[in-house]
Amino acid sequence: MNELDPPPPSYDQIKNPSATENSNPKWQAWYRKFIELKFTSEESNEYAGLFITNDIEISMIPELTDPILRSIGIDKAG
Repeated sequence: MNELDPPPPSYDQIKNPSATENSNPKWQAWYRKFIELKFTSEESNEYAGLFITNDIEISMIPELTDPILRSIGIDKAG
């Protein structure tokens, strides 16, 4: 593990992700975007967390469409 890598999430963060994610504005933006695309709350939570973990800014993907989502491995889209 590189010293520049962020530390892994704690057990509590994994077990109860909403406790920390709901206060993160970046997570909220991704979560809202997935909800707009008709993902379930659970799916939106999972994908928002994944995008935040991988430091993907919402501005990096100007428009989330079915083909774009499929190209990054997310088959279920709106």
